[in-house]
Amino acid sequence: MVFDICNRTSFEKLNFWYENLRLHAHPMIKVIVVGMRADEIFKREVTFIEVDEWVKKMKLKYFEVNVLSNESVEEPFKVVSESLISKINRLKKGGEIERR
Repeated sequence: MVFDICNRTSFEKLNFWYENLRLHAHPMIKVIVVGMRADEIFKREVTFIEVDEWVKKMKLKYFEVNVLSNESVEEPFKVVSESLISKINRLKKGGEIERR
């Protein structure tokens, strides 16, 4: 899920999107949260502490990215890819996979 750290409303809508994912997406979907526009610190409307508290409560991973400078953009993709590969390998071995 992606939100704009310079737009409080987009952060507040994360609850809505998360609930929709839990209701309609496959139960084993990997959900992460990405805050975009990390470079615009003076326009920031959502503090890192607020986001950190929310993602901890939801047990999700959080990344802040700056797409203009390409800062930290690869990390969320890397985490999701590694998670998928790990789940596939466990399934191939007949193991259980977590539902988060």
